[in-house]
Amino acid sequence: MTTIRQTLALACLVVLAAGCSDFSFIAAKEPVTLRFFYPGDPGYYEPLVEAFQRENKNITVELVSPQVVGFQRIGEADVLVVPQFFLTNLIEQGIPIDLSTWIADDPDFSLDAFYPAGVNLLSTEGKRWAIPYMADMLVMVYNRDLFDASQVPYPDAAWTWDGFLDRALRLTHAAEGVFGYAYYQTGQLAMYEPMVFMYQYGGRLFDNLEDPTTLKINDPYNVTGLQLYADLVHRHGVAPGPRDRPAPYPQSGIEAGRYAMWMGWLSEVEGWREDLDVGVAPIPNGPNPVTIGTAYGIAISSQTLHHEAAWAWVRFISQYAPPMLIPLRQSLAELKGARSVDAELSEVGRVSVPRMIGMGLNPEGPLWSKWGIAMQAFSGAIFAIQNGDPVGPALDAAQRKVDF
Repeated sequence: MTTIRQTLALACLVVLAAGCSDFSFIAAKEPVTLRFFYPGDPGYYEPLVEAFQRENKNITVELVSPQVVGFQRIGEADVLVVPQFFLTNLIEQGIPIDLSTWIADDPDFSLDAFYPAGVNLLSTEGKRWAIPYMADMLVMVYNRDLFDASQVPYPDAAWTWDGFLDRALRLTHAAEGVFGYAYYQTGQLAMYEPMVFMYQYGGRLFDNLEDPTTLKINDPYNVTGLQLYADLVHRHGVAPGPRDRPAPYPQSGIEAGRYAMWMGWLSEVEGWREDLDVGVAPIPNGPNPVTIGTAYGIAISSQTLHHEAAWAWVRFISQYAPPMLIPLRQSLAELKGARSVDAELSEVGRVSVPRMIGMGLNPEGPLWSKWGIAMQAFSGAIFAIQNGDPVGPALDAAQRKVDF
């Protein structure tokens, strides 16, 4: 009787006789090392690395902090986590690879699992430069001590701009230098904050957020949204006017406990909590409830020699909540207790991330070539409105400057 051992031996002889002695299918995979440029605490990633390496014994993941080695060495990474606007620069350098083929060829991976905003903000012209990982977004930060002193209820996820104004009025004591709201005049938020008001009321700063080519500063809906913004200062008096802005504004007033509410990035809230008892809420709901956000994605470097191993790590790590901010994988964002941020930040992020909008990656066209002029015109209009100029004429004047 022929044994199993004899049968296998005979099969091997047949293969050898045919000249097809390729036994690579039983050969062990060569060991590879991946350098992963990570954000946050390495202690978060260490157990995930161990779990991944148990499943992929030929792959070693080396954790590298960009803060230690410096961003100029970013090309040394095999896999890296990057914010969308830094990704733009990396694309120009040819560092990230297009992940479209890897996504299409992986039957167990789908971008449908992620919030569309995250997918769109990390893509250009159909090319997928990074897998959505986490998001930062504008939220409303508030001083609990001022709310408690005036017996004003804290905001919640359902609040509207009417509810915001009602609270701001009750929280304002101008004679004491205490105001219900503080706005921005410099920095990134000086542009994003008024954009929130504009988009909440159906307006738009750009012709197309995903592929902007020109500005629509004086869109009629922008006038509606920014009139509410202007009225906070010049009609209702719940935000400081030109004579009530101690320098540096608004930081000094916030730190002194004189401003009850202000917009800020979710990632900044913990910093405010070092000196103040602050809470956080989603941006109030207008006709078009949105917030401005930025996406962070996981990219694979074109410099890597181990594309298959890199993709295995990317798809693995994308299944777990990030060590900070809000996951862009929908199931993780909706799962309570899945993140390292506290429960309040987690809940506000969960409500906010589906509403998130942001500007796309494509740095081309007439808008980008004259970006400085465009932003100067818009910022000038906002500054004029803050100082009392009528909204419509201020936006018209800015639009004339950018009609290039």
